[in-house]
Amino acid sequence: MTTFVEKAEAMELPLIALRGTVAFPAVQLNLEIMRGFSLKAFSQGAAEGGRVFLLAQKNPEADKPEEKDFYRMGTVAQIRHVVKSPDGNLSVVFEGICRAKLISLSRRDGYFQAQVVAKAVRSATIPTSHVEALRASADRIMEELAGLHPSFTSEMRASSNAIGDCGTFADFV
Repeated sequence: MTTFVEKAEAMELPLIALRGTVAFPAVQLNLEIMRGFSLKAFSQGAAEGGRVFLLAQKNPEADKPEEKDFYRMGTVAQIRHVVKSPDGNLSVVFEGICRAKLISLSRRDGYFQAQVVAKAVRSATIPTSHVEALRASADRIMEELAGLHPSFTSEMRASSNAIGDCGTFADFV
């Protein structure tokens, strides 16, 4: 049996547009930030406590997206690590905190500022034999994947093993 506790909170965060990738809560994501508006959004987020809103574009080819070019659901993320390249681009590790729904976007000094409703959902699962069997099956598939795909590192496997909550594990997988 699973019970869920949902907490919704309105937030205003700088938006970093994602092309061809999606961020998830409780998962780290390494991004190369190259576009001017995303670099400005990153700088603003870093100056305001390190939180940003990561949101995927519908068309990854669009260089100057507008509000209509974004999906409505994204991830509030914390900046974890930054490396600046000689050409001014940034390689940034973000960690997803929670899902969030885009309410509106506004332009601020060359970047997007997003008004979002962040939704933190916590589940309290009492494991059943069915849930335990599904998790064991997913663990076996992860082991097979580790043997087949060279980019699946031992650190990724250790991270998946450490996740206790089934919802968080599903996001990770």
